[in-house]
Amino acid sequence: MKPGEIAEFRIYYRLRHQENFKVIRIESPATTSLSLAKMAPGAYEFAITTVDIEGLESRRSSPVTIDLI
Repeated sequence: MKPGEIAEFRIYYRLRHQENFKVIRIESPATTSLSLAKMAPGAYEFAITTVDIEGLESRRSSPVTIDLI
């Protein structure tokens, strides 16, 4: 592994009326999708970061809104 190499992704999410985000850790950088089928219906915001092998986390992406019904 080289410095700066991605070790994991972190997906931050919350219902839009909530203040704090929860985190889903994706510990395999080869993972390119995540099923939302088990999440409760609602209006969500999602953002993602990358974490390198040294533990440095990127800035969060711009949030994306998704309505699960």
